[in-house]
Amino acid sequence: MRPRALGFATLSLFAFLFVSTAAFAARPAPVITPYELGPFESVTPGPPLPNGPCTMGVTAAPAFIVDYLLPPNDKYFTLLDPAGCGICPNNSIAVNAAHLLLNFPAACTQPVTVSIVGATDLGGGCLMPDELNILCPPLGYNLTAAVAGNYQFNLPIPAGCCITKKAFLMINFVAPGAGCSTQATRPRLITTGECEPCTSWNTWAGGTDELCDVGFPGNPVMFADGDCCSTTPAIESSWGSLKSLYR
Repeated sequence: MRPRALGFATLSLFAFLFVSTAAFAARPAPVITPYELGPFESVTPGPPLPNGPCTMGVTAAPAFIVDYLLPPNDKYFTLLDPAGCGICPNNSIAVNAAHLLLNFPAACTQPVTVSIVGATDLGGGCLMPDELNILCPPLGYNLTAAVAGNYQFNLPIPAGCCITKKAFLMINFVAPGAGCSTQATRPRLITTGECEPCTSWNTWAGGTDELCDVGFPGNPVMFADGDCCSTTPAIESSWGSLKSLYR
């Protein structure tokens, strides 16, 4: 069985079982539909982004649409491995942008934040996100779909976000969006055809789940691209001063 970390502090085994059962029962199971091949819209705030030579995360072809989002603070994580690129000294990758595929059943605007956090080793080669180890602080975006359909959102990351070992890309659906507040209108995750364990995680009010364990047919298509890290130190204030919003 794959490790699972639950987000509760309990005083007794009975209390643990009662609270966890009640919390998890409040969240519906994933609703899965096949992904229909066809065009999707690529949306980037500001000028087009050049793709870095290193791509990390889940990039396989879409196969399913999964209705599972439950804002506020519904967080999704994808494992990034800079060693898989093999192009930079010491596997040091400066992340340029995060990318996420979503299906919008209706035109709406969904607020998110994007950040990168460290990884905790659960043993047996399985890593899970460590939200207390913030490697690249969160940035806010509004993901806007002008019409219903499939979208790839390309979210710029400021200079200075350099990772040298396995970490997790985190996208937090921070609140219900304008026009996205009901089950019929909320965006849906687009996943691959097979679920690779210990790659994709979800943290919500009820705990932290490995997505293969909760019935996902594949991993959400989330990834990052980057270049080799610069030797120039990052300027911390550049993070706080940047806030890009989809219009």
